[in-house]
Amino acid sequence: MTPEAQARTLIDGKLEAAGWVIQDIKQINLGAASGIAVREYPTDTGPADYVLFVDRLPVGVIEAKRDEAGENLTAHEAQTERYASARLKWRKDSPPLRFLYESTGKIIHFTDDGDPRPRAREVFHFFQPRTLADWAAQPDTLRQRLAEHMPPLPTGNLRDCQVSAVTGLEKSLAMARPRALVHMATILSNFRNDYFPRIAVTVDMIATGTDVKPLEVLLFMRDVRSRGYYEQMKGRGVRSLDYESLKKVSNSVDSAKTRFVLIDAVGVEKSLKTESRPLEKKPGVSLDALLKSIAVGERDEDTALSLGNRLVRLAKQLDDKALARIKQTAKGSSLGELARGLIEAVNPDRIVADALDTARAAGMTRNENTLTADELDAARHRLMASACAPFDRHELRDAIESARREHEQLIDHINLDQVTFSGYGAQAEAQAQSIVKAFTEYLAQHRDEIAALGFFYAQPYQRRPLTFAMIEDLHEALSRPPLMLTTEKLWSAYARVQASQVKGADTRRQLTDLVALVRFALGMDEELKPFADSVDKRFQAWIFRHNAQRATSFTPEQTEWLRLIKDHIASSCAIGREDFDYAQLADKGGLQKAWNVFGEQLDGLLVEMNEELVA
Repeated sequence: MTPEAQARTLIDGKLEAAGWVIQDIKQINLGAASGIAVREYPTDTGPADYVLFVDRLPVGVIEAKRDEAGENLTAHEAQTERYASARLKWRKDSPPLRFLYESTGKIIHFTDDGDPRPRAREVFHFFQPRTLADWAAQPDTLRQRLAEHMPPLPTGNLRDCQVSAVTGLEKSLAMARPRALVHMATILSNFRNDYFPRIAVTVDMIATGTDVKPLEVLLFMRDVRSRGYYEQMKGRGVRSLDYESLKKVSNSVDSAKTRFVLIDAVGVEKSLKTESRPLEKKPGVSLDALLKSIAVGERDEDTALSLGNRLVRLAKQLDDKALARIKQTAKGSSLGELARGLIEAVNPDRIVADALDTARAAGMTRNENTLTADELDAARHRLMASACAPFDRHELRDAIESARREHEQLIDHINLDQVTFSGYGAQAEAQAQSIVKAFTEYLAQHRDEIAALGFFYAQPYQRRPLTFAMIEDLHEALSRPPLMLTTEKLWSAYARVQASQVKGADTRRQLTDLVALVRFALGMDEELKPFADSVDKRFQAWIFRHNAQRATSFTPEQTEWLRLIKDHIASSCAIGREDFDYAQLADKGGLQKAWNVFGEQLDGLLVEMNEELVA
């Protein structure tokens, strides 16, 4: 499939997801649905990639580009404009089309030519047919209304500096300067490390952990009491960025990022600051003890700060898999988010903000100076209760402590062991039997909990695909305390207990050998041998049977590709189209070359080999 065809496949999918019906020009039927996207519609300047019709009327055009063009889609806006202004074949009335798109399928740029100053902006999806119809029916666009019909600003509860800031923002909107838009912190908290925002507003704490390199303006709309936090917030603006990277965000720049602007709308620079306190308040208390203290109801500031600090450090030390396990156990909250919740629960600025929000929700007029002690205490209690709630579940506490133990295994290089006896002994034999017994019992007890085990227990098991991720999950479960069973340890144990039935004891173990171990433990195989050896044997039988059933055997080139596919299955348990990007297959030409060699048979062969070689 060519890059252009790949882009159109992605575009078709996103159009269909938005409610459009895709039609080729030869099969055009504008009565089939309200929204029709017609491919290759002829115009007097050439065929447009897509013309969009709503209720039989043409409303827009899409210019499709290959993925490589996504870095500079704006360069193709003139081409889209040409098609939008062209005369559509077979139509008497051909006014310019209002809604313009450029897209690679992954990136979509949209322009509303009805705006006072039309300009493209990136959107996440194509708009629905009814949305475009509603916009077309309105007498003016949103940007027209922002420029000409902005309602008066109610200034009753606003300070002069706030009135000035909002008025200035409205003037920017009226002049069609969308980059003056303020991203409030409720939005920034979800996009805080994203590519797009250039102006950050400190409604919540924006300090360590926020990395928005293109950010050029910091606008403070509320005070910050902590000197340390304030310095951290200012530090978010000093991140440097080269010219090419900054231009991707702002096409108007003419150099690299060399400065940033700090706008102090509330006097934060002159207000009295308190010194930041160290986060670690209980260095002598273990992580396990801190977790249990929170679980049993301790809500003091020292415990929360100490636990938050430990979790921040632990999050930096753990690998992605360990962090993913904790996030899954925490029902979607990452370890960093859990830590920030604890630290924010004792942040004076956050407590004041929560108390003000609660007062406003209750219809009371409050500011930072009129909040009562009871209102602040109630806000502090709410924040602390919310931050500590996840640790009520022992599953989360156990997952965090287990991850810490795995990471902090210590090796004693001082008190070295000495060998006093070398050889097989009764104790080693008993230990091997204990390992085998623990393994078989674990398989039986967890057959319904672990996906990889469901593959072997289910009948017929060929219908349940086995993936490398399943094997990884099983291996991680076995290797964690208290079992600590690795493929090497299990293979050695079986070699000692059932030596006559075990092959390849001296070869290097692969993760996929766990498949062979499970099959042997469940009695599915009479012999324990490396998984790759079993795949080789099944491959020889499969290809012999396949050639015997075909009018013509596989060609030498096809056979070479089948062996490459077999080798990937031996190391990964399965293969799909996406796996052709791996080096061994990509070096031979990847998916495109494999498709040229096998044609439409390729997908069927992949499914068949996954079933035959693994099961």
